[in-house]
Amino acid sequence: MPNPAESLDHGQERPSTSRPALRVVQGRRTAVPPTRTRPQSHPAGPELQVCVILDGPHDQDGGQVWRVSPTDASAELTARRADGCLLEPTSGDVVLVMRHSGAVHYVLNILEKKETARALRFPGDLELDVSQGRCALHARSLDLTGREKAMVCGEEVTLAGKEGRLRFARLDVLAKTLEARMQSVHALGQTVRFAAAHLTSRLGRALRLTGFELHRAETIRTEVEERFTVQAGQADILAREDVTVDGEKIHLG
Repeated sequence: MPNPAESLDHGQERPSTSRPALRVVQGRRTAVPPTRTRPQSHPAGPELQVCVILDGPHDQDGGQVWRVSPTDASAELTARRADGCLLEPTSGDVVLVMRHSGAVHYVLNILEKKETARALRFPGDLELDVSQGRCALHARSLDLTGREKAMVCGEEVTLAGKEGRLRFARLDVLAKTLEARMQSVHALGQTVRFAAAHLTSRLGRALRLTGFELHRAETIRTEVEERFTVQAGQADILAREDVTVDGEKIHLG
């Protein structure tokens, strides 16, 4: 006769009891403890923090740094200005700082300026390329200063204004054609020199006041249509060869 207990268990799986794995140590069986994974410590990454500029810039390690104070009352730190931060920070500005443990801190951007004045300063060369379009600068007052050299080049250069001044220790002007239209000209100079192959002057009226005047030429010819008058306290006419005086009437004395 079959055992009733065996008939009940026939075709059914008995639940398995989980036991820890066993290992043999010197003939004894011991349970192997489960493996535990220790959490790995990762270095702290960069974090963003809002700070206030205290002072700067100061020279440090071949660069410039600013001393900043975090707004959460944590310890003060020094940070460099990132290349993407175009405005130069000044004292009292609210800035966004990237803090990095064991590395250099950077001022990424200026969130709020304390002063209304702004300054763009770059340590190296700067090139602004707008070759595909037009660049315009508008300001109530504009100053362009080159400490060593300043150059303006273009196919057409126009300078316009109500008043203008040119001040140079030495000025060279080179042009193929020069045209000047002026209503009034006032020129003062200690020494003025003109050199030209051909000089033409057309004047409606000319008045010359000089202390001493000397003309040297191979030939001088003066043509007067109406009246020619020479007045002098003393007049001398000297010629190595001939002196000719011709006219319908000649008055002497």
